[in-house]
Amino acid sequence: MNKGSNFTTPIHDPKIESVLGLLHAVADEQEASIPDGPRDFHKITWGPDVFKDMMIPINAEQGAFLYLLARSISAKTIVEFGTSHGLSTIYCAAAIRDNGEAGKVVGTEFVPEKVVQAKRHLQEAGLLEFVEIREGDARQTLKDLPYGIDFCLMDGFPPYSLEVFRLIAPRLRKGAIVIVDGTEMLREPLSNFLAHIGNPKNGFRYTELSLGDGTGIAVKES
Repeated sequence: MNKGSNFTTPIHDPKIESVLGLLHAVADEQEASIPDGPRDFHKITWGPDVFKDMMIPINAEQGAFLYLLARSISAKTIVEFGTSHGLSTIYCAAAIRDNGEAGKVVGTEFVPEKVVQAKRHLQEAGLLEFVEIREGDARQTLKDLPYGIDFCLMDGFPPYSLEVFRLIAPRLRKGAIVIVDGTEMLREPLSNFLAHIGNPKNGFRYTELSLGDGTGIAVKES
């Protein structure tokens, strides 16, 4: 879950870290209220009302990992499937800003209320100018992405992941990095997507790390 709200980020910007600290604290409280035990994802009808009032974000360690990876490859264009309240978006946008060249995070979010919250949090962090959030179903809103994407975070509705990724993958440059959140907790609903990205015949090298609820990382080979 989202433990780690006291984690010090590598961003070293008091304004950004203040917003991140507040958001991680809220996420920790929300997740503490979720009953422990296995979840039956077969019973979930995935749509705008699912987890409508929940952040369900990456944790602070994952955020630091995102930031440093995006910095290490001098990412200029980042695509995020599943913006929610904008917590992961802040880490990505901070990397775009700190890479020192014109760049953009393209996010997508199904829930209108979450789009409003995400923009407010990005504004508070001083990063809104580095982000474009596309409201609606990512299977539609991400059809016209630019070519040459450097970095991608897959953290939206799991059953949509493979369909959405098939829109993104052709636009990724060679050497682009893909991060997948929830590979442990959401392994069942992510199974088709994980099988796809884990097959080197599809042009990616993939492994998983024990960060958060499981973190996949892939590099595009071709």
